[in-house]
Parts: sequence; structure tokens; C-alpha cells
Amino acid sequence: MKKIIKLSLLLIIRQVWLWLCNLYLLSYEPFNVLKKIKEDRDKSQFLLVGGSLSIPMLIYVVMRLITDPLLYGSWLMSVGSIFKLAILLELLGMAYLIYWTNRVLRS
Repeated sequence: MKKIIKLSLLLIIRQVWLWLCNLYLLSYEPFNVLKKIKEDRDKSQFLLVGGSLSIPMLIYVVMRLITDPLLYGSWLMSVGSIFKLAILLELLGMAYLIYWTNRVLRS
């Protein structure tokens, strides 16, 4: 059992390290990073990089669904400027990632 836990921990550390490196390098050389992920056929890194753009928004929406009824008694239909800014940043990030992914797939 200890061996399985140790191997799992090492695998998690490796994936998190690669994920952080890929996120950092996406700002400098997105073509090379996405090309490397494609050549390695590393689906886990592709999901981590792609998911890191959408996960913050999912967390925000889930937290709104949980906290609005507790704080206000119902779900609020209006959202503030923070939500609109978050949506804009999400869309810009996804457009950036889709653009470079498209360039890699066409090359």
C-alpha cells in the first residue's frame, strides 16, 4: 500500500510540475509548448492546460449557486462588473489557446 501511495504521489508531482512549466511557457513560446504536447500525445497535459482556463469560472459559478441562496434567500439574476471582467478574461484566454492550437494542428 505504501508503494502505491508513493508512486501516486510521484506521479502527481510530475504532472503538476509539467503543468506549471507548460503554463509558464505558454506566454513565451505557445507554438512549441502545444507542439510538444501534441507530439508526446500527452492528453493529461492538454486537459490540464485547457482546463486551467475554464476551472476558475466553473468554481465561481458553483460558489454563486451555493452562496446566493444562503446569503440572499434566492439566486441573484444580476451579476456585477467582476463577473463580466472574468468572462472577458476567460474568452481572451480561450481565444489565445484556440488560436495557437489551430496553428499547431495545421503545421
